[in-house]
Amino acid sequence: MHSMWRVRSLSGKENELQCERVSLYGVHQDGGFSEYLAVREDNLVPLPDEVSDSAGALVECFAIGAHAVRRAEIKAEQNVLVIGAGPIGLATAAIARAKGAHVVVADIDCQRRQHVVDHLAINVFDPTQEGFIAALSEVFGGELACVVLDATGNKASMSHDVNLIRHGGKIVFIGLYIGELVIA
Repeated sequence: MHSMWRVRSLSGKENELQCERVSLYGVHQDGGFSEYLAVREDNLVPLPDEVSDSAGALVECFAIGAHAVRRAEIKAEQNVLVIGAGPIGLATAAIARAKGAHVVVADIDCQRRQHVVDHLAINVFDPTQEGFIAALSEVFGGELACVVLDATGNKASMSHDVNLIRHGGKIVFIGLYIGELVIA
């Protein structure tokens, strides 16, 4: 939920995320996971009656995933690695696959990896296991990923992503990390 719509119109910038005073509930302001939150009406978008609350709860995950896939300019047949099998990572993987990409998911959590195996029929790996890069290359036909979409927000993961892409590949950081990030 964005809380800066009035500020955006005063900033004169076309992209609201370029506003110097952007403020997001749950990021810059407390309240994103509150049971109740009082906000101005113009900060709300009503959910159509035909959309269930369960489906509506996934809108943000899929919107973020769609934005990441669009930013990466993913095309059919590209090799795409999604790091992080949480809700946003899984939504991103589903959207990349719907675009026709060859998708692999990596996550350090065994329950999340098992969920991918059980429900998504996508190759999944533990990126901390020895031989991960070789296994990734094998699945991608001897190459590394054309695109890495990192949904972890984890400094160690994000710093290592450059080792997972082929020459000329792209990395899109989806997860939010605050602090200095060294790419190595």
